[in-house]
Amino acid sequence: MKILQVTYKLPFPQHDGGAYAVFRSAESILMLDDCELKVLSMSQIKSGEDINCVPANFTRQTNFEAVAVDNRFLFRSAICNLFKKSSYFSSRFANAAFARRLRDLLQSEHFDIVQLEHVYLGQYISVIRAYSNAKIIIRTQNVESQLWESNLKNLPKRQWLYRAYLGIQLPRLRREEVKWLNEADGVMALSDADQKEFIRFGVGCPIAVVPISASLDEGRSPLTPVVYHLGSMDWIPNQLGVMWLLEEVVPLLRPSIGEARIHLAGKNIAQYKSFIQDGLVQIHDHVVCSLDFQRDKGILVVPVLSGGGIRVKIIEAMAMGKVIITTSAGGKGLPIRHGENAIVADRPEDFAEAILKCLRSSDLRSRLGQCAYETFLEHFHIDRVSQRTHSFYKTILSC
Repeated sequence: MKILQVTYKLPFPQHDGGAYAVFRSAESILMLDDCELKVLSMSQIKSGEDINCVPANFTRQTNFEAVAVDNRFLFRSAICNLFKKSSYFSSRFANAAFARRLRDLLQSEHFDIVQLEHVYLGQYISVIRAYSNAKIIIRTQNVESQLWESNLKNLPKRQWLYRAYLGIQLPRLRREEVKWLNEADGVMALSDADQKEFIRFGVGCPIAVVPISASLDEGRSPLTPVVYHLGSMDWIPNQLGVMWLLEEVVPLLRPSIGEARIHLAGKNIAQYKSFIQDGLVQIHDHVVCSLDFQRDKGILVVPVLSGGGIRVKIIEAMAMGKVIITTSAGGKGLPIRHGENAIVADRPEDFAEAILKCLRSSDLRSRLGQCAYETFLEHFHIDRVSQRTHSFYKTILSC
């Protein structure tokens, strides 16, 4: 079985959930003995992605190649898009050079399955149909229109212009999302919640739930009383969540937290230094390896207020046996059980209290961390995800 994985971004470096998800998807395919994998990626100029970051062994295993795509958010282009029917979100991923390379690849090689690693790549389905008989699977990152709808609801009212623009774009995005998913032969959703949403939208093709995997490479780490958050600040849900943490939760912690510190890391986190009033919050803006950053920290906080899909950072933390404190939105789509494998708190005072309890009790940290690790083994270990992937491939090829 020959698989062409088409990705909307490079799988390396894994500084954000998107890159991590793309890599883990490829990794799960590589574990299948009867599958040969080829990877064609967009290299996003917007994110400053560099193909030299892709390890030689991954390039060799996947015959990897990439095409540079300029998908920067440009004000003029955003305004011009208002006079078109397409959404600006997806149009930034329309690229003639990428389409030509995809066409040439399909003409020169036979593939049984073409797997598109984002719904935005659905706009290339017509190219695939024209030059290949391969089955097409879209592996979604989340319910994209629902994600932006959630972002819109949580944007401050003072950002009225941005809110108005999103209000225009959302119906277009929803139409495109449903159209492209229905044009595919199959859809891989990351969670049961996403699958239900797609069915509610009227997506009629087979939909399988195939979550993001993790491996045991992360390794268990000590459950130290150290609090941290890790996430790219290019993503609106992370921006809103971190601001909520700094403005609503941290002030409640100051009188009681003692010598403990909260460590914030991730792409473009440095812009939040101006919000730090004392030494309680530590900013780490040059994290080379996310796993190394996490190893000596035992308590992950995920203060997400909006967004769809699933939080990659939570799966990774489960694989490392961490304590997880999150919100209802942060745990959405994940097998989170409040008080068993994580703590869920939506009010600032409850979130602050959860942090203090976990800092003070090693027994609580041990119990939550062990249960989180068992949840990882049951749902997200790469062996299980690979089996699900293979089963869905067989189903689609038999249709």
